[in-house]
Amino acid sequence: RRAAMLAELLTYGFPTLGDLPTEKTRVMLIWGTNPAYSGRPYMIHGKLADAKEKGVKFIVVDPRKTPTAAMLADIHLRPRPATTAALAAGIMHVIFEEGLHDRAFCERWIYGIDELQNYVREFTPERVEKITWVPADQITAAARLYAASGPGGLMVGPQGTTHDLNATNNHRAILMIPAICGYIDIPGGIPKPSQPLEGMAAWFDGPPKFSMRKKLDEMKANRLDRKEFPVWSEKFWEVQTNHLVEWIKAGKVKALLAWGFSTMIWPQTHEYQQAIASLEFSMAVDYFYRPWTHDYLDLVLPAAMNFERLAPFAFFGRQIFGRTPLKPQGECKEDWQIALEIGTRLGYPDIFFNGDVEAACNDILGMWSLTYDDLRNNQKKGVTIPPQGPELFKKYETGKIRLDGKPGFPTPSAKIEAVSLVLQKHDYPALCEYKEPMAVTHEFPLVLISGSRVPYITHSKWREDAPWLFELQRHALLTIHPKDAAKRNIKRGDDVILKTPYGQMTATAKPTILVPAGVIGVEHGWKDANVNELIPRRFDPISGFPPFKEVICEVVKT
Repeated sequence: RRAAMLAELLTYGFPTLGDLPTEKTRVMLIWGTNPAYSGRPYMIHGKLADAKEKGVKFIVVDPRKTPTAAMLADIHLRPRPATTAALAAGIMHVIFEEGLHDRAFCERWIYGIDELQNYVREFTPERVEKITWVPADQITAAARLYAASGPGGLMVGPQGTTHDLNATNNHRAILMIPAICGYIDIPGGIPKPSQPLEGMAAWFDGPPKFSMRKKLDEMKANRLDRKEFPVWSEKFWEVQTNHLVEWIKAGKVKALLAWGFSTMIWPQTHEYQQAIASLEFSMAVDYFYRPWTHDYLDLVLPAAMNFERLAPFAFFGRQIFGRTPLKPQGECKEDWQIALEIGTRLGYPDIFFNGDVEAACNDILGMWSLTYDDLRNNQKKGVTIPPQGPELFKKYETGKIRLDGKPGFPTPSAKIEAVSLVLQKHDYPALCEYKEPMAVTHEFPLVLISGSRVPYITHSKWREDAPWLFELQRHALLTIHPKDAAKRNIKRGDDVILKTPYGQMTATAKPTILVPAGVIGVEHGWKDANVNELIPRRFDPISGFPPFKEVICEVVKT
């Protein structure tokens, strides 16, 4: 989520993955996400289907033929992976050339609009077709439908467009499409909530109000990621850890405390495993012992399950819910309990509430004059914090978006930034420019999308802990287009070797039209088929994210 949020903060000044269509929405752009499998909030796909029944048009952008695309799309664009910025530029080219943009909004509220318009002028649909594989007439049709049928909404994914070497500017390019159409903070467009829950929503200004903001600011000068990823370091309070290997080898990191942690999140996993094993001390908290991670640590503490936890409470909009937990089994303790007890034993009992989880929750709930007892007494319906005023739109005109109360957006220019002043300051491409992804070769003629989802497994959770899941799937599946499979004499169920310039693994083949020709899809998180070992330790210089959805590859039958 953070990589997408970084692009959003640099462009709009506030985080958004878009939202569900409202009664005013006439067209939706869904890019790089499949709400049918991984939507938020709960049952979101059904609400999208309801909107379609009411006449909302849908443009879905995804290389795969997902259930979302199959059920909703009036136009389905299937680009070559990692060519997001080129496709977005092609759509904007048509919108500008045909005068479909909101000229008044662009001139008043978009910084760098002339530079953007000049940049996309070269991205004709015909040129973009050669780059992205998306037919030129589909690009033109999508641009016309979205810009001429408004108000238009947006839904983007937190991973699909941010796992390549041009991640930040690829995602920024998507965000500029609704911006030039004037769909920001209007009824039926991309909302910026007028009344977010006080104390929790100003993420563009740092962590929540209850956090130790002053201490975090004091520590910024000592952050290890400050030089390698300066934009990330400026915008986020979490450290970008992809250079952990180098920091450990240099003696800059000597200990690690981890909760719900897997070494398989990283490219070239074995390098992180070896580095972590060399630490002076390391600890993890988890439900189960997972060898690919815990074999390299000094201590593993048993975590309480979800139904055994008091914290954290949940909030949905302005509604807050608590829990009545079961007694944890054996020596298990909930995450907050372990963290608070560690802090207390390190000599900071006042800061860590003497290890009392409910006291820590009450400290946060006090922002709204609540205690956990209030949540217990309203467990089914939750507690709703009344808004302080009505829902408002075009708040950039009245100073209701910026923290200082001035008109505009919470960016350095006070406008939506087609040219990012933060990126410019750090000598990165300030426009949402297209960068050519890894080029296929004779040896590696295909493109790999790793991290493909199936609806019954979230990441690697429970896969080897709930035996019934093995009844559904026992091995890592490799999806390949039937034409590509036929060229390689590969049939359904065959064992195949997936090769990249950086490694290889074995998987079970599944020929399917759900992936386009030239593209391979593989799930992540299988201990005996860890696709991230096939990904290089190269990173988008702005977000620091690796190219999980860009690497060239080949598939051969074993």
